[in-house]
Amino acid sequence: MKNFKNIGMLLVGTMLLFSSCEKFLDVQTPDRIMEDDLFSNTTGFRSALNGVYIDMTSDVLYGKHMTSGVVDVLAQYYAVSNIYTTYKSFNYTDATPRTYFDSAWQRYYRLIANTNTIIDKCNTTNVLSATNKNIILGEGLALRAFFHFDVLRLFGPIYNEQNKALTSIPYNNVVQPQALPLLPAEKVMDNIIADLSASLALLEAIDPVLTEGRRNTSDLVNGDFLSYRQFRLNYYAVKALLARVYLWKQDKANAGRLAQEVIRQVQTEHNYFPFVSREEAVNPTTPDRVFSSEILFAGYDNTRTAMFNSLIGPNAVSFDRISIASGRASEMYDDNNDFRYLAFAVQTVGTGSVFYSRKYEPVNTVLDNYVPLIRVSEMYYIAAECSASLTDATTLINKVRAARSARNLVIADQNALELALRNEYRREFLGEGQLFYYYKRKNLASVPDGATNTGTTNVTSGSYVVPLVDSEISQRN
Repeated sequence: MKNFKNIGMLLVGTMLLFSSCEKFLDVQTPDRIMEDDLFSNTTGFRSALNGVYIDMTSDVLYGKHMTSGVVDVLAQYYAVSNIYTTYKSFNYTDATPRTYFDSAWQRYYRLIANTNTIIDKCNTTNVLSATNKNIILGEGLALRAFFHFDVLRLFGPIYNEQNKALTSIPYNNVVQPQALPLLPAEKVMDNIIADLSASLALLEAIDPVLTEGRRNTSDLVNGDFLSYRQFRLNYYAVKALLARVYLWKQDKANAGRLAQEVIRQVQTEHNYFPFVSREEAVNPTTPDRVFSSEILFAGYDNTRTAMFNSLIGPNAVSFDRISIASGRASEMYDDNNDFRYLAFAVQTVGTGSVFYSRKYEPVNTVLDNYVPLIRVSEMYYIAAECSASLTDATTLINKVRAARSARNLVIADQNALELALRNEYRREFLGEGQLFYYYKRKNLASVPDGATNTGTTNVTSGSYVVPLVDSEISQRN
């Protein structure tokens, strides 16, 4: 695996987060600038890191295809009648998926390469204060782990005792361009955990999220780099990501422990990331359908409305639209009072009607820019899955359901718990790119088909593994 572009070649643009935090992602550097100049002061370091956060919300990654688009199509959420049919049928040899996955792979490793440069410069500079160094280095390490983990989840094997020794992807933690070996999945996981653990150690004493929560106010004295912690890999988001990683590794002891710690720290000890209220979620003027208060880490994407209009909404060209069968949505949500279900709508278009999710429908506020990547509810599900007590697991699941105005479940045994968790992942993470990875982790042979009201899709183990991309293969021949 070769390093693609160093940070000196990263295109960074000015981005206004919203009116009260004008400098959060405001990058005032020329399009092309030498590394030495960029990293000669604190502003340059901040700009470089912000550039990574901006680029990760491109359509290729979390602005579209790694959330609402390709990865959710792989999860069989949708009915499709366009280029997405090849993804829905797991036809990875078709030209369209091959081209897309190649571009995603290259974008991931370009972001990793740029992050590596930031990490390297942090370790050799004397221009940063201790606070800035720990925050920038801590977030950089977490970003590197975050990107590698999603590459592994997509292109790596189904992780278990039998498969963990299989070769998977390179772990790029060096600055100089060089071919890197394809590592066993277990070794990649070790590197991810090491980076996240180092990140936590750097952030745990200095991240403002620990004392001020989301900090969604502008800091006129110190600037906004340390504000709006939801849009960065803050301490709690890194700990939650580590819980997600340990669960993938099938280390339930550590996954459950970390998930419980996050729940306790952000909702019990402090009300930093509270569940959204029903009044907020169904507000007739500005509904918060992304449940913004409980998002631990979100991408900030000022093109999300364009994604919704072209991919999901009633104004999308019918050939390009992805949609869920109305009967399937009714089946997916077992309580009509659940306000996740109330986010669906029907609209007449021409001589027919369109049934669609309004989760990302614009409401003309900053909510239009949130792309949820890690949320508190996942911690409840992880804690439930890892719990040794069926009673405790049921309580954890019902805590989320109560927060969504859904009735309590009675879970009688382990099989019922597995089904309850599977259904909650389906309900909770629509448009967030998590369901496919849940199915892959469980190696499910049959999953609900969103194109039909009651049908299922058979999935082979091989369908869960996207093949190594052409550009990477060509570098190794």
